[in-house]
Amino acid sequence: MKSTLCSALALAACLCLAGIAPSQAAEHVKIGVVRSMGGAPLYVAQDMGFYKDEGLDAELVWFDAAQPVAVAAASGDVNFGSTGMTAAFLNLAAQGTLKIIGAGTWEHKGFQSIGFMESNQAYAAGVHSMKDMAGHSVGLTQVGTPLHYNIALALAKAGVDLKSVRFVPLQSNPNVASAIKGGQVDAAVQTSANIYPLVQRGDAKLLGWASDVIEGQSEATLVNTKFANEHPETVKKFLAAFRKAEATWDAAFNDKDGKRADQPTAKRMMEIASKNLGAPPEVLALGIPYYDPQASVSLSDVQRAIDWYYGQGMIKEKLDAASLTDKRFAIFAPAVASK
Repeated sequence: MKSTLCSALALAACLCLAGIAPSQAAEHVKIGVVRSMGGAPLYVAQDMGFYKDEGLDAELVWFDAAQPVAVAAASGDVNFGSTGMTAAFLNLAAQGTLKIIGAGTWEHKGFQSIGFMESNQAYAAGVHSMKDMAGHSVGLTQVGTPLHYNIALALAKAGVDLKSVRFVPLQSNPNVASAIKGGQVDAAVQTSANIYPLVQRGDAKLLGWASDVIEGQSEATLVNTKFANEHPETVKKFLAAFRKAEATWDAAFNDKDGKRADQPTAKRMMEIASKNLGAPPEVLALGIPYYDPQASVSLSDVQRAIDWYYGQGMIKEKLDAASLTDKRFAIFAPAVASK
């Protein structure tokens, strides 16, 4: 009888302890991102609880330009980043400190990611297209970024010699906005979220979009290599949430045939983007970026960017895109030829 009583008391104690034991804490991860529409899937994953569903406590760390995201990821200040494939990123990846694990924004027909605008002063002086840009200046956050890369491709397609154009690095999106508004630069290259507020207010005029010139992967999602080696399951959890967010975004802005068309969930996506970017949903909705629903990596597109940066002397050695990608985590897409 005494033995039975002791056993019952022990069982009750165990059940009591189990009841009050704290649940396992979610793993904290830091994700670097530029405050632009280029980070939309990260905002969606956060707002819709996709990280939480994977047992992650995700913190978004904001930056004013793409290059600092890569530097922060390489140093371990953030674990992940999703941003443009910059020369700085490629040089760091060449040292083995960073790996590509997914895509980010793609340039895709019917969508707007990176665009080109001109100052009102330049327009009044006769600059009405890319063909008129010889002898003029272009403002951008930093050289050696997808902004630089995409406008260079657009200028080349228009027959403009890059040596005839002066690129002015201004370090941040607000600085670029001030320069184009004040006429300190003749044109600028920005993401859609930064272009449309200026154009809508009449502070600049739209020249066109990168998707008019090039199609394919424009940005990448990356991981600190040391973190990936030590926490491979965490990387898989992050990518599961990220891919779910990209698929959610894709479903909101494409029809069943994969063509650009707003669906009922588009309004929710715009509300999430607006909350993170501080711009009205109706303004952000004027420039919708495209994301591959699986965050697939296009090695041919990555290699094309590498070759351009190398040709410009911005990276130290000609790199192989496959060697910069962590094959344990990435899903690969077929090549998409440029227009």
